[in-house]
Amino acid sequence: MKYTCFYFLSLIFLLSSCDRKEENILIFKYALETNTAEKYVLNTKKNDSILYFQYRNLKDTRSLYDLNYIVGKEQLKFQTKTFLATEENYNSESFKFNIFEIKDSNTVLRTLVFNENYGLLASIGFGENFIFSKDSLTPRIKELTFKKIFRSINNLKVQ
Repeated sequence: MKYTCFYFLSLIFLLSSCDRKEENILIFKYALETNTAEKYVLNTKKNDSILYFQYRNLKDTRSLYDLNYIVGKEQLKFQTKTFLATEENYNSESFKFNIFEIKDSNTVLRTLVFNENYGLLASIGFGENFIFSKDSLTPRIKELTFKKIFRSINNLKVQ
């Protein structure tokens, strides 16, 4: 009887843990203002309705970005703000990223570039402009990536 109970509890634990998938990925944060990269770890958790993305700095544990993507609603929750998808996209070589902005504000202070399979690519706005990359970037490639993202955002502003 003890073994039956043990196997039953093990089966329940196994099935409940299969609903969530976690990944720890080394990524690099590049700021527009500097040529140095900071190392972060991206931890993702997925369930039926929300994708959780946590970006943790390897050197400074206080430097943390939490991002939640609500599946089916095209919404991002980032730093207590809700961002909605716009009509404009940014296309990289391997992913199509949606551009998210705060819709309840007359002045947009931050724009996020995001793909649910990749995570946050860029945060552009007042105070902090950065790119998260899974690959190491040269200063020239970083600059070109920022320019392409700025062009996509400017297309949105013109429309």
